[in-house]
Amino acid sequence: MKKYCIALIFLLLLISVEKTAQATILYKRYIVISDQGTDILCEPYRVRKNDYVFKLLKQKGEISYQDFPLFLNIFKRINPHITNINTILVNQKIMIPLRRIEKDAFPGQSSGIVDIPLIMISSITEMIDKHALTYTIQEGDTISKLISSQFGYDAYEEGVKLFEHINPHITDINTVFKGQVVKIPKAEIRQANWYASIFDDEGNIITPGSNNEEIHSPDLKTDTDKSEDLGESPLVCISKIFNAVLMNSGCYYFPSASFDSSSPQSVQIDLSKHPVMKFKNNYRFIFNSSDLITSSVKNQILSHWRNSIFSSLDTHNASFAQCMNEIKEQINLRFPEHNKNTDTVIQFRSPSGVHFSIQPDWIFNPIIKGRVSQKKMCISALASTKEQTDPYIASYLLNYNIELIEIINGGRIRISKSMPLKNVPVTDIHRNKPRVLIKKLCHLLGFQYLENVNINISVFDEFITTCVNLIEVDDGPDILIDFGTLYGNTQHILQSHQLKLLMINHTDTPSVIIEKLLLALNINYQGNPELAASSRTSKANISIQIPGIFIHAGDHHTNKIVLRHMIESEILHFLKNRNIDILI
Repeated sequence: MKKYCIALIFLLLLISVEKTAQATILYKRYIVISDQGTDILCEPYRVRKNDYVFKLLKQKGEISYQDFPLFLNIFKRINPHITNINTILVNQKIMIPLRRIEKDAFPGQSSGIVDIPLIMISSITEMIDKHALTYTIQEGDTISKLISSQFGYDAYEEGVKLFEHINPHITDINTVFKGQVVKIPKAEIRQANWYASIFDDEGNIITPGSNNEEIHSPDLKTDTDKSEDLGESPLVCISKIFNAVLMNSGCYYFPSASFDSSSPQSVQIDLSKHPVMKFKNNYRFIFNSSDLITSSVKNQILSHWRNSIFSSLDTHNASFAQCMNEIKEQINLRFPEHNKNTDTVIQFRSPSGVHFSIQPDWIFNPIIKGRVSQKKMCISALASTKEQTDPYIASYLLNYNIELIEIINGGRIRISKSMPLKNVPVTDIHRNKPRVLIKKLCHLLGFQYLENVNINISVFDEFITTCVNLIEVDDGPDILIDFGTLYGNTQHILQSHQLKLLMINHTDTPSVIIEKLLLALNINYQGNPELAASSRTSKANISIQIPGIFIHAGDHHTNKIVLRHMIESEILHFLKNRNIDILI
């Protein structure tokens, strides 16, 4: 019965396949949807330019051919996100019902996904050739013009890939000569129902023996689904982090030389029990729970997927942290040079002297073309959105090839991105002018600063008048400031009258002057403060040490930081986000 069903599908798809020895089979993935108690074989489809529903439906499937009104009703029920059948949008995802099928007509049908042999990988070139015209280059011709005339703007890149595939003798499409004979792919090829399956995830045409031979998992989310909630599955979350393809439902066949996928020599794995995660570097993790995949089956899998890593972790019962630890351990085993990076903390100093200490839960160096990249992926698990790293700090770290990836409450993922920079208000307190510095700082701290105040002091029944600058303090004695202008016994006399005196020497640096003033005003401060880039309490955080003085201004005023010198714009934005006034 299964062979009969597969034969019917081939007739349905109008594909003739020659049984070429040692060829690899390309499978196409279909979706099985239950409609009013009947299983419907459906084709996932992404709407293209100039598509409309009635044209698509009349072109595809035996239901449409036999009973179009029934077909239309099924289409409406399985595509509830299409509110107006006369209006579909380019790139919108829809399900096209092809035919009604019996229960268990295909392996893995109960999972909702079936994978059907479509064409031989080795015959792709031949099939593209059938949809190409032979053309002799004329004076003034360019390949880009010839491809654009067929594929237009939207599908131009696909046209280039097809052209390069069937014209291997053209090494540079920008350099052709009059009289050269080339094959130009025709736009009609895009209507072939096997067309989308000849491209891998990166838009390259699949070739025999390459690592891009695989079933492509369709994205079944509707266009209105904008949720970042990735569910409870750790693998779903991890695949999103690494931009990997996760196959965790349906069955995957590894055929022998025989075309018949039901041949005893063919093997299959149940992806719901043994999920597969394919990374961009073409390495695959196959999670072999309880080592149920035998050695012989592993060998056959490796003959198709050479760069495969088998893990015995039971992902169905493993936590996110366990899955991450397993992947890191396996990467370290496969790539010893990756294991050299045993650091759990990344530290560096910016050009302005700001010191960063980054301690995530996991640090990964991506493997690119078989080599360990200098880029660092810093991954942390957060309890809530309140624990997120400041976006400007995350943006700044991208300059150092450090990408922050934060998993929020086991679901949503936040990845570093560049942030737009604007002018951040910075108050100039004239650090190099002591009198102006103290005056401005007192004003910013909420104290009344009086200049050139005459005060009378009784000394042995006589009054001495002196001119000073003064800071009025509500809950304590006022502070007199001496900029080195009080001579003789004046300082001693003032102090003997229990007047608080702040003495500024000409050798004092701006930092020393500021610290003297804060001590006199009894204000807490911290030199070269370390600020956390997030509000999380765990050790997985980022510490930022900034050259300057942090002023704890109390409940009624905003905290302030006096910078020793100007720092990077992203860090200024971070301070602003923390509601810290910036002084320099």
